[in-house]
Amino acid sequence: AATTGETAPIVGEQVVVAARDIPQGAALAPSDIAVGVFPQESVTPAFVRVSNQPSAQADYVGAVTRRAFTAGEPITVNAVVQPEGRGFMAAQLPPGYRAVAIEIESATSAGGFIQPNDRVDVIVTQRGQSDDRPARSDIVLTDVRVLALGPNTQPQTSGDSPTQIQASVAVLELTAADARTLMLADEMGDIALALR
Repeated sequence: AATTGETAPIVGEQVVVAARDIPQGAALAPSDIAVGVFPQESVTPAFVRVSNQPSAQADYVGAVTRRAFTAGEPITVNAVVQPEGRGFMAAQLPPGYRAVAIEIESATSAGGFIQPNDRVDVIVTQRGQSDDRPARSDIVLTDVRVLALGPNTQPQTSGDSPTQIQASVAVLELTAADARTLMLADEMGDIALALR
């Protein structure tokens, strides 16, 4: 059969996609959001379908990403959150979690090379009270996400080498129980963060 040079139109569903690579914790701008066509069989209920929500591109402007997206990837309902009057940091928190600030020193936070969105273990060191009670260190929390270091809320994604962040405060994403553990540990001794 002869070909006419025309290609068949793509059959599928229009869904909202990332127009570019978007980091976690970014507030979506109009230029971040596009529409892509996906085969019907690959569209899941989590995708934002234009047929269900014609104003979706405008509706998601200002929403905060809970994870990173790559260019062309569908934006899913549970991976973004509308601030709805909440502050930027509160909008990033998953349900049930708290943002808890703790004082740190660069020397005890992987030399200043921890970045926002890294995961860390929290170590408390208690000084020895006497010869029969020497100093000791314990890991009190594991696999904790760093939300911010000082004013920095975005990780470094470019450059030839890592940049040290000289911050005196780290903001960690914790459950209520873990927040209590951290506050108790801070009273017991010196806190250090170990990069995972």
